[in-house]
Amino acid sequence: MTSSGRERSRGLRWWFFRRDAASGSMVETELVLVVQHDQVFLRGFDADQLVGAMLANPGWLKYVSLASRSSMGYQARVADRFGLQISPTRVTPGLAVLPLLMWYDKPHLCFKDHYLQFVFEPSESGVRIREGEFPEDVLGQRLVHEIREKGMDAHEKYGTWVVDEQTPVSRLSMKRISIL
Repeated sequence: MTSSGRERSRGLRWWFFRRDAASGSMVETELVLVVQHDQVFLRGFDADQLVGAMLANPGWLKYVSLASRSSMGYQARVADRFGLQISPTRVTPGLAVLPLLMWYDKPHLCFKDHYLQFVFEPSESGVRIREGEFPEDVLGQRLVHEIREKGMDAHEKYGTWVVDEQTPVSRLSMKRISIL
């Protein structure tokens, strides 16, 4: 699914709740891959492995951010910033994830229902994301606050994880990209 013009300015929430006369919801898959307009993948990732891992572990693996340059050295940054020691969880032989203590605006795979029933549902998340606001700003701040207040037990309901430094992405810079 792609967006253009006015649709792009409406934000992610609009895509989840938009209804199409022919097919119902615009989002018909169980999982969604969210890739922001200014992010590019520097190399591929094993989508089948990641999707399989998420489908096998929907109770705790709800959102998986693909590793980015800003998530490199994430364990050390969490220790420095929050005083918490986090360890990778091996999900499959080729996939390990770390608890993500924020909601990154980076490419990620997430259950559609996690967006609909948690992210955009204030009675579940405790946060109302209004039109024009971004989950990474509003929900991300709440997640950090709850972890600081309650410790890592608060992370469970958010279900946010990051691939353990395997799939870097970078901000798109038109100065550095040549179109062939």
